[in-house]
Amino acid sequence: MFQEELIRAANLITGVFLLDQKMRPEELVGRLQKLAGVLRRLTPDEFRHITSWLKNVVKPRMPEGFKEKVDRILDASNPWEVERMIYNLELTLEEMQQQALLKGLREGEQKGKLEGKLEGKREVARNLLLLNVDIETIVKATGLTPDEIAVLKKQLEQ
Repeated sequence: MFQEELIRAANLITGVFLLDQKMRPEELVGRLQKLAGVLRRLTPDEFRHITSWLKNVVKPRMPEGFKEKVDRILDASNPWEVERMIYNLELTLEEMQQQALLKGLREGEQKGKLEGKLEGKREVARNLLLLNVDIETIVKATGLTPDEIAVLKKQLEQ
């Protein structure tokens, strides 16, 4: 309700206030879309002030590779092409989210591989324990610590 009132009464100051609130990147695009009419009515000087301000608000929240893109988008914008600016920011934010998702997937894959390797080492250690191989040899063969092997040994004894 508060945001809707701000948008209805929007001018440069209320627009800045609305955009300055904590939000997720995708919320920024929605708020900019709601303020498009206000942004279109700004003088070129006022518009330059708001794009400078946007750089200071948006860029710190973005990964390094996307900061330059935001600069280019905002530097190339003017009050008559607000929709294009918003659309380009939206595309950049979507690309940033996709890269973050891919990075998370890659990190998950790596974590899974490491967990798989560790489980494989534990399985080898269990088998060596069943063959009564001494712990020092198992440490050398698997890279596990003596404490980890002791835990496995207790598990086998139960």
